[in-house]
Amino acid sequence: MEMPELTAWIRTAPPYDGARSQGYWRVEPSWPLHDGIGWERRLSELSHEGSLTWSGPQWVGSHAPFWDRAGLGSTDSSADDSASLAFETEPLAEAIEILGLPEVDLHVTVDEPVGLVATRLLTVDPEGGSHMICRGSRNLVFPESLSDPVPIEPGVGRQVRFPLLASSVVVPEGWRLRLAIAGADYPVVFPPGRRFTLTIDPERSSLILPLVPSRPESSTVDIPEAPPPPQPPVIVISDELEWSVTKQDQMNVYTKRIAGAERLPQRGDLEIDSELAWAVSVSDQDPNSTRVRFDGTVTYDRPGWSVGTIASLDLTTDGESFDLVVELAAIHDHDQIWKRRWEERIPRQWS
Repeated sequence: MEMPELTAWIRTAPPYDGARSQGYWRVEPSWPLHDGIGWERRLSELSHEGSLTWSGPQWVGSHAPFWDRAGLGSTDSSADDSASLAFETEPLAEAIEILGLPEVDLHVTVDEPVGLVATRLLTVDPEGGSHMICRGSRNLVFPESLSDPVPIEPGVGRQVRFPLLASSVVVPEGWRLRLAIAGADYPVVFPPGRRFTLTIDPERSSLILPLVPSRPESSTVDIPEAPPPPQPPVIVISDELEWSVTKQDQMNVYTKRIAGAERLPQRGDLEIDSELAWAVSVSDQDPNSTRVRFDGTVTYDRPGWSVGTIASLDLTTDGESFDLVVELAAIHDHDQIWKRRWEERIPRQWS
């Protein structure tokens, strides 16, 4: 019996061009691609200015925080790029399409027994504006496998190869590719427990891209727009979303708040109110200043009846351990009927 051909629907999107395009859909006969093109460049073949050593600041990565790690809400990565080691191609002679998992193969050296390497792959338009395609990072204690730690010997280089996030993007002719390398990707990645200096050897480091050869127009698929879904049996009373990235006395603070209320008439006029808030912070130079704070309140109300919870989490570190404090309280008819607090000190290992 013949096995049916594996079919994958591929959505491709060009880079940011002032109005984020939705791209188009295409059918591929197999996955992984049977005719994919391997594109590899040593970093020494790419243009680079300045030092090959990174030693801070800790906020690199902040233009695309954890709630927008693809960088869709912020298109200006210039501050992060200027605080990274940046390697660029020449303007592309023809458009290319990246589809799959880009990889980096890096030869790195650190001066401490801990270390992190974080990479961001970006497009650069002819006017110099950049936008992130994808990102990836690796704790240098795990050069080959996330299950097999290899202690770092300060000052001794090691080779580390790892994938970036899966991507599907068309980069136009005349644009450049930029690989930005740093020892931080905050606040997506928690920093190691001590400051370190990261050095890259471009002669033994490479960027590897999975490229797609040109496809016939017949492979493009027109998918009609689906009809709008039926309205849910919910009345939205309020809906709030706020986020910010600010600097306060050399402390970089990332906040996000979600709040809202809704009524469900089909469930006895049940009303649900919630407010969730996150605050993550780190100083310019001290990774052990990192703090994560969460506060959340959720209540369920019907006429004459109310229950709810109040929760908080506080995470700090001194470089040797993580200190975690969690509190949870239960509310009934606006009175606190139960509360518990957990405190735990967790030794840091391999970071």
